[in-house]
Parts: sequence; C-alpha cells; structure tokens
Amino acid sequence: MKYSRSLKDYRDWHNTLNHAIEKETAKITRRISAKLRKEMREEGREEGRAEGRAEGRAEGRAEGERRTQIETAKRMLDANLSSELIAKFTGLSIDEIENLKSALQNKLK
Repeated sequence: MKYSRSLKDYRDWHNTLNHAIEKETAKITRRISAKLRKEMREEGREEGRAEGRAEGRAEGRAEGERRTQIETAKRMLDANLSSELIAKFTGLSIDEIENLKSALQNKLK
C-alpha cells in the first residue's frame, strides 16, 4: 500500500511538472510568435516604403525626362526646325510636336 501511494505521488508530481512545463512552453511560444509577427509587419512596412520610394523616384525621373523633351522641342520649334527632325531628337511623336506647336502659336496670339 505504501508503494502504491508513493507511486501515485510520483505520478501526480510528474503530471503537475509536465503540465507546468507545457503551460510555460505555450506562453513562451505565444510571446515569440507575437514578436515574430510584429517584426514581420515592420519588415513588410519597410519593404513597402522602399518600394514606394523606388516608384516615386522612377515616376519623378520619367516626369523630368518628359519635361526635358518638351522644353527641348520648344527650343527647336523656336529655331524653326521641322517636326520630323524634332521628333527624331526628342523622342516625342509628331502629333505631340504639332500639338505643342499649336499651343505655342495660340499663346503668342
């Protein structure tokens, strides 16, 4: 009887210990998971910011290039160069150059 009582006490102690370990392990796992999720969100935000900056720079470059093409075309129109020649050197279409020429003539009127 004494042996079975001490065996029961041992099993109770063992189960209590295992339960405590599982409970603490679950707590630690939740903390680590929360921390990892937070880090992943922050990393995702940073990646998003970097992508946004890159897109903004690309759009800015394209807009600047477009303005340069138009300003160059205006100077070439002022020099009375042909639309075909202006298109060749600026990369603008002939229609764009003709529209620009019309806009400049209307501005002068």
